[in-house]
Amino acid sequence: FLTSGFTSVNYRGAFGADDWTTGWTNFQPDTASYTMGYLPVSVRDVNKTVRIQVFPNPSTEQCRVSFTAPGVGDVTLEVSDINGRVVARQEIKAVAGYQQVGISTAQFQDGLYMIRVQGKDWMSTQKLSVMH
Repeated sequence: FLTSGFTSVNYRGAFGADDWTTGWTNFQPDTASYTMGYLPVSVRDVNKTVRIQVFPNPSTEQCRVSFTAPGVGDVTLEVSDINGRVVARQEIKAVAGYQQVGISTAQFQDGLYMIRVQGKDWMSTQKLSVMH
């Protein structure tokens, strides 16, 4: 019934002589290797692992985010709600080493949030629960 935009073929499904899934799919997850090390999050690869801690968690009025910055530079801290909307953002001038940043959660509604801390070539996220 659909005559325009389609090519008539003699096989069923998405594969013909050319398997377009070769090289990036695996239909056998029990034998797949899931050891990627890191996942890129933008055009440039994030290649440093920085662990952040959020406490207290769950939070009522205020929480603290701590991390160890790998070097001097600008760091962005964002808090997003469960729908991905940024509800708080701070720009930090970090020095190499231990950092601690306070976040007021008094104005947040009860629920789950994601805290993302991002430097020039690193990023880390952590969950935050807010309960008043």
